[in-house]
Amino acid sequence: QLTRATQTVDLVLLDMADRAINRRPDAFDNQFQNVLREVSQLRAIMLVDVNGVVVQASVESLVGQSVADRDWFRQLRLGG
Repeated sequence: QLTRATQTVDLVLLDMADRAINRRPDAFDNQFQNVLREVSQLRAIMLVDVNGVVVQASVESLVGQSVADRDWFRQLRLGG
């Protein structure tokens, strides 16, 4: 079940990333809410800048928080 849930989330996020190439970051507000309604495995979605600061999120209290100290963010920043 865990593998199936992870694959579902991965597909949804990859689709969002593909669509994001030609869109403004603020265009994600409605898309965040739609994805959360359709994918029960997700509790929140956030858009993070290059410094690791959450600039947009489906949960307002996450905006402004930093994820720069997280291992997954460091790996992404280093191209992993």
